[in-house]
Amino acid sequence: MSTTIRKACNILLDFLIIILGIIILINVYSCIQIKIFNKSYSSFFGYSAFEVKTGSMKPTISPSDVIIVKSEKNPNVNDIITYKNKDDFITHRVVEKSDNNYITKGDANNTRDGAITSDEIVGKVAHVLPKFGIIRKTILNPFVILTLIIATFAVHTLFNKKKILRFSVDKKELEDSTPMKIETPIKEVEDTSDLDEEPIEIKQIPEELINEPTNINTESVNEEDLEKTMIFRKISVDADELNPPTIVDTSEEEIPEEISEEIENVDEDNNIESKLKYLNKRKKKFNNILEKIMYFKEEEISELANILCTTKFKKANEESIKLKLLKIYIDGKYYNLVGNVDVSYDGRNMNSRLKKLITNRSEKLIKSYNGNDKFYSIKVKNIANIFTTILYIEDMFKSDLVLEEKIIKYKETISKYLNNYYKNDKELIEVVKKLLICERTYKGITNKLIDSLKTNTFELEFNELSSKKNLYALKLKHNINFSKIYSDYIIDKTYDEGIVAEDKILVTINILLGKLSEDILSCNTTNYYLLYMPESLYKKNNKLNKVENMLNDEMAKNRVILINKSNAITNNKKTIERMKKQGYRFGLLVNDEDEKINEKTNISLIDYVFVDKNKEKELNLTNTLKNNLEINVIKENINDLIDVSGGA
Repeated sequence: MSTTIRKACNILLDFLIIILGIIILINVYSCIQIKIFNKSYSSFFGYSAFEVKTGSMKPTISPSDVIIVKSEKNPNVNDIITYKNKDDFITHRVVEKSDNNYITKGDANNTRDGAITSDEIVGKVAHVLPKFGIIRKTILNPFVILTLIIATFAVHTLFNKKKILRFSVDKKELEDSTPMKIETPIKEVEDTSDLDEEPIEIKQIPEELINEPTNINTESVNEEDLEKTMIFRKISVDADELNPPTIVDTSEEEIPEEISEEIENVDEDNNIESKLKYLNKRKKKFNNILEKIMYFKEEEISELANILCTTKFKKANEESIKLKLLKIYIDGKYYNLVGNVDVSYDGRNMNSRLKKLITNRSEKLIKSYNGNDKFYSIKVKNIANIFTTILYIEDMFKSDLVLEEKIIKYKETISKYLNNYYKNDKELIEVVKKLLICERTYKGITNKLIDSLKTNTFELEFNELSSKKNLYALKLKHNINFSKIYSDYIIDKTYDEGIVAEDKILVTINILLGKLSEDILSCNTTNYYLLYMPESLYKKNNKLNKVENMLNDEMAKNRVILINKSNAITNNKKTIERMKKQGYRFGLLVNDEDEKINEKTNISLIDYVFVDKNKEKELNLTNTLKNNLEINVIKENINDLIDVSGGA
């Protein structure tokens, strides 16, 4: 024990001395730059470090965070920069850029800062070290480290003295001890004929006993003694080399009440908050809430896999195999697509098709592997079984089973697909408990995010078209109480045209993303949504960029159809062509002569055409679209169903 403590002290001493040396070197270097070269801050290879004192950039950057700033004199809009203001250094986000002038604003502030020039800019924030300022003041404080070095050295010296003292005592006891005398010498027996004992009678063993199998009682055999013999050896065998055992039937099994109580008594709110904080720190920037929810879903599936895997994916190649199959699982189940392969399914065949997909992809991984890992194929199959297990467990997440029934069903599923993974039933129950806690935590996170999109001020109507199932026109209604001095006509006109109409799109998309999130998480891939785009929006780059970022998700691009009038498509051809290449889909609204398709209209940009069936012949639409079979023509007047605003 004392040897272990001495070794630990030696390692700790070396580590503390190295840390202290680094801190001293950094302080000396900083002192030289500031005191001798008269710089206002120190820089290391183009990087500087600053501790944040205020909360003007919360929640992105909090007080006591340490930021690493990279030297950059020409930042872009939305970059977080540090600049010098008199004797202070300020870290805020760039909100406006004009030539050599920049305007910044703290994320938590209501007002903008004064304009600054590039000469005042220190650089762009490259990394944020959360709460590192506290660590620097406490753990990395030179006086604290020096105290730890002295304390560790004292413990090391104390155990060295104990060792010397113990050696001296043992030596003294050895010198004082008297040698053992052997009074009776042992005689070597050469002949037994003179002994008084009677000779041993040797009897012949009957032949029938020789051939009779002998039952050896091994209950009293000590396993430790057997290990010392040359004949008996314990040979470690991987679980994969053994034949899979018979699946245990747990259908009538009773689950201990304390297991259910332990799960029920978990502080879910605390779990949700701490997990949400941890996930946000890992990836702070998201284009939209849909991307954020799907990132959390991917983390959830990854965590479920880690719980189910006994090796925690620490063996060679296991982590890379897991990540490949994780992507296949997420894309296949939630996006209905893997690579360029459509894996369309419905509620009846989803599990069987996805299970087959995982198996096929696993076989491709094995065939394409050229490495030296002899167990690669076994690892791939085992990890594929883990994702198959998750596939069926996720179904149980959504079920109405009570907790005790869920625990039993989880055990049955795990025993079926991972039947040789766990040592005993106790370990399996522990795995099930972790799975259920994980499921509840991530479900709470998802519900919290989706609820944050809901508002009492606006209500989004999903009007299903009568001519096309699962196709919904979007119409935003407001619950704003205007003053009685304004007529309904003025209110509606103001609400439906100009800048207000453009801003309504952002509100509509924000609420729509909540519905899309629910669609994706419930594996609903059949719903499509029609969103009207005011023509004036294409001229406002900032607002158009916001719309694109909010819908920048494969599912959103595929399921949301941007509805335009003919003039909007003709006048904004280049912008729509660019968005089309990025995967956005467009629809054309044709209901009167002014919206008629003409030779200037680029039909190749259109995925859907919506036309009043009573005016189809009048508009001569059949002849116009006869050579464009890929366009879906929906014969229904959707003017009253969709939010057709002005904004011209």
